Amino acid sequence: MKTANVYLTGAAVLALLLFGVYYFNQKPSQINSPQPISNSAQPKKTDLSSQVSYNCQAGKTAFEVLQDKNQVQFQGSSFGRMITAINGKNQGQGKYWLYFIDGKEASVSADAYLCQGNEQIKWELK
Repeated sequence: MKTANVYLTGAAVLALLLFGVYYFNQKPSQINSPQPISNSAQPKKTDLSSQVSYNCQAGKTAFEVLQDKNQVQFQGSSFGRMITAINGKNQGQGKYWLYFIDGKEASVSADAYLCQGNEQIKWELK
């Protein structure tokens, strides 16, 4: 009877060792397969209607050039004109129209920025 218990114990230990070797030699992706990402968790594609780009024109403000080339809605504030919609795309739900000059976020309102030459202006709904 003792011999049978020794063999069973040995077989159990051997099975655990083989399982451990098998388990730890698996690739991480095989051990914990990730669950499919739901659509809401996937990165959102950039909506091109949420971006507007143009080259500035010397002597005009960034706002004037925007208004010349696009349909613009705005409201006045103590900081200058605040853009509320461009080409029918309204800001809201925590997103605002911001503009960038040659890739850097502007520090003044668009009606206060006087274009120097051919700067690249880009508006994004962020």
